[in-house]
Amino acid sequence: MFQARSTFRVLTTLSALCLVSAALTTGCATLPIALEDTNDHLVPIEVALEPDVALDNRANTGKSRIALVRHFVRGRDLHHVSAAIANVMVTARLENLNLRATGYRTGNWNGITGTAMAIEPSQDLRRLEERMVETLRIFAEDPETAEDFIVTTDGSSMRGEAIESVSRFVPDFSGANYRPHAMVNSMQADAAKRLETQAFEPFTFRATTVTVYQLDRTGVAQRALWTWTGEVGARRP
Repeated sequence: MFQARSTFRVLTTLSALCLVSAALTTGCATLPIALEDTNDHLVPIEVALEPDVALDNRANTGKSRIALVRHFVRGRDLHHVSAAIANVMVTARLENLNLRATGYRTGNWNGITGTAMAIEPSQDLRRLEERMVETLRIFAEDPETAEDFIVTTDGSSMRGEAIESVSRFVPDFSGANYRPHAMVNSMQADAAKRLETQAFEPFTFRATTVTVYQLDRTGVAQRALWTWTGEVGARRP
């Protein structure tokens, strides 16, 4: 059974890399080397939708994002990850993805306690999230025996709950458990609690692109490593 599963993983990986190679030979943009000297290290990443100004204006944070998936990946695989995401996005048709904010909520979001604006998990959004999870599954690494090789944005060690929230995003916060949201970090807890009890008029907005972020030691998306610019392939942000 173990041998069969290992063979399946190898074949699946080769298939994905073949798609990446095909993309590279069809005139796509040059793939980035996002981080230096991290080939054999684990990089905690978040793949997130970037909303338009309609959400930012209401959230009053200056920069909001909607997480699709989180993983630990090898530094050497970052360019493959970017290319795989681009292959998903060229058929995602973001212009038809209507997103709807439904209200403010406080609680634990992907392992981070805080205030967020809840987003309706529409069928189209769920489908995009599921496609992204499935596409990046082969790149996911288990940090259980490699904590000292995790590379965060400032070089600090990532431990405990922060590691758990990334490594357990799939399945704990994905699929049927997916709770799309945009963090509202600048809002004080008491103000957020008051907003939860007030009437909220839902509003719609759009997503403009997808970005891969490197996480800090607490699990917060801090550094943009790559942003999809509309083509198959990848380029520096």
